Amino acid sequence: MELSLKLLDEQALLEQDADLLTSIGYALETGTVFEQNYVLAAQIYSIAEQMIGGEKALNNLAWLMLNGFGIEQNIPRAIELFTKAAEAGDTTAMVNLGNIYEFPLSGEAPDYRRAIRWYKQAAECGNIKGLFNYANMYHHGYVVRKNRKKAYEIFDDLYQFGYPGTAFYMGLYHECGYVVKRDYQKAMEYYSRGAEEGSPYCLNQIATMYAKGRGVIKDYAAAFEYYKKAAALGDTLAMRNIGYCYEVGQGVEQDLGKARKWYEAAAKESEPHAAEALERLFSGGQHGKL
Repeated sequence: MELSLKLLDEQALLEQDADLLTSIGYALETGTVFEQNYVLAAQIYSIAEQMIGGEKALNNLAWLMLNGFGIEQNIPRAIELFTKAAEAGDTTAMVNLGNIYEFPLSGEAPDYRRAIRWYKQAAECGNIKGLFNYANMYHHGYVVRKNRKKAYEIFDDLYQFGYPGTAFYMGLYHECGYVVKRDYQKAMEYYSRGAEEGSPYCLNQIATMYAKGRGVIKDYAAAFEYYKKAAALGDTLAMRNIGYCYEVGQGVEQDLGKARKWYEAAAKESEPHAAEALERLFSGGQHGKL
């Protein structure tokens, strides 16, 4: 492996092939083909980004720097590199910039104006993820006026295209009656499709549909099982919902100790209402006190 990697490196350097070097760096970064090695990947990206056509390497180097993988973490410098790659036309870098401004790693407040600017630019350049994130900004009304009709049209197009994540929104719009007529059966169909794709959000929504009897016969036990599946995939809302099930004995035997455990797990992952649930549990609500 070391010999083949050395030969590939030499060929890429000799031919000044930025794409080949970037591919080698990516194989090292992800552990495909070669043993995972962030340090070497960063070094190779650093060489490739200086060549003509090295925008992708620049984006990948910025990603490693943003996360401190194989290179010292430097968020401001990573943003500079992402910006340079984006301005050179790399749409993945545009989306990455949008993500950074929407979900800052440095504890700063979100900058939705910059986020939507980069998502829009990526979308206009044909980046599907950029288009999805752009629609999401309209769904929530970040910076732009909330426009769920516009968001739905984009989500619908992306769903027909088979883009992951859109089944959740299609289900949500039909469950809540956003833009389209409320239809619990259709909502469940969309959520089920998303669940098949491994979406924890769709699994959580299916659980809620069972808990509320929307489009299905109310079944708290089934809801609890779906909450567990969603939580196993990292959904923090599902974690809090499991805590609630244990707190009130819904679909499972009441157990305030387990309720506390799940609320704490959700709070640890910054679920917005988990701390409130813990406070209720400790203060002794209608369901008992720890």
